[in-house]
Amino acid sequence: MNVVEAHYAEPGLLERVREALRQSGLNPDTLNQSDLAKLDQFHVGGLDATNALARLAGIRETDRVLDLGSGVGGPSRHLASTFGCHVTGLDLTDEYCQVADMLARATGLSHLVAYQKGDALHAPFDDATFDVVWTQHAAMNIEDKRGLYREIFRLLKPGGRLAIHDIVAQTGELRYPVPWASRADFSFLISERDMESALAAEGFRTIVSQDVTKDGIEALRQVAGKAASPGFGLRTLMGPEFPVMIANLVANLQSGACRVVHGTYTNK
Repeated sequence: MNVVEAHYAEPGLLERVREALRQSGLNPDTLNQSDLAKLDQFHVGGLDATNALARLAGIRETDRVLDLGSGVGGPSRHLASTFGCHVTGLDLTDEYCQVADMLARATGLSHLVAYQKGDALHAPFDDATFDVVWTQHAAMNIEDKRGLYREIFRLLKPGGRLAIHDIVAQTGELRYPVPWASRADFSFLISERDMESALAAEGFRTIVSQDVTKDGIEALRQVAGKAASPGFGLRTLMGPEFPVMIANLVANLQSGACRVVHGTYTNK
């Protein structure tokens, strides 16, 4: 298990999630997608950010979507339930895939979503398989950005779209721990300019790119206010350090050490 996987992997996570759902008065075997709003949008901005990215990407029912770094499956389930598209999730962490599978079954979405463990740099799919590759807050843990974008280019059909929602470097030192890294040696932020240069070098053209830091800070403040609360929520995934991680991320964004961006790109 590498250091990134170890950061997210928590033995017993599946049962911990099920127990947190029970303590919240929910049946872990029969859920509505709305029941999971506190847990399954594990990125800055939550559900609003997912909806905004879906609009930018022009998600359609006929799209076949790959969610790279799918976590416990919140965005993929939301896309499937909202648009009726088929979504495949790929994540490095086996425990997250187990939880995502369980939640897909419980919400009745197994016919539209599927998850598997795998490396985003060596995805186990054929060339030109997907209409859209979707990634929210995954590239921060991947050092080889050119390799990542090269693999995404391979996976997309001609004329496909890449949807990115990510945290990028700006100026100053980051304060740790943050949700994606407890220390600097497995945090691989690059600037937005370097990200777009790497994308262009691998054949992508920018459709639109936007700074969404201001909205992200406001959303994180709301999360921070509830981060220490017991019961079902993102703390179920990240453990007792989660309130400190969120406080540090807010401070990093406010200081200008990093920013939040989203955008869409095409391979044509």
